[in-house]
Amino acid sequence: NLSLELDTKGAGAKEPVPPTRRKTNAMKPSLQAQPPAKIFLVWLESFEDHLNFPIDDLLAYTRTGEETQTLQVPRASDCHVIYLHALQSGLLRVKLQGPTGRMSFATPLVDGMVLSRRVVGNLVRQTAHNMAKRRRLDNDNHQPPHVRRRLKVQDIVQKYKMDLSEPELLAHLFKGAI
Repeated sequence: NLSLELDTKGAGAKEPVPPTRRKTNAMKPSLQAQPPAKIFLVWLESFEDHLNFPIDDLLAYTRTGEETQTLQVPRASDCHVIYLHALQSGLLRVKLQGPTGRMSFATPLVDGMVLSRRVVGNLVRQTAHNMAKRRRLDNDNHQPPHVRRRLKVQDIVQKYKMDLSEPELLAHLFKGAI
């Protein structure tokens, strides 16, 4: 039995189901399981200020407009913070703060590192990117794009496939060609 994933006008053929339009404000299923990642970049005038930095107070001002009402509000313990403090020598000291167990993966910056001003921009950008990427990969529900595409194609094939015998398949393929 051969199959052709096209609609035929023959008897017993199912009508194709019209595609449904996706809502534009719908979030991806893999992102609904956790609140959005918050990464703060903080300039410290005094290095000891990181001990009493008001993350809880600032979370109310970090809305991006993409959050939905059903998502839980991010907690201060879930936020990543990159502190930068200028030393008298002109170098910058880095202090990293975040959820326990995940901070060691946020390279290239390491907690306590001292940097020159020339490289700090690229290293902070790469570290923030790696923090967000690590958070996404730690999510058990995350599916990479190629897996989501493959599953969607399989769903479409199952939705529209029709089982035809070999003569019916050939007749359907060449019906309009002559």
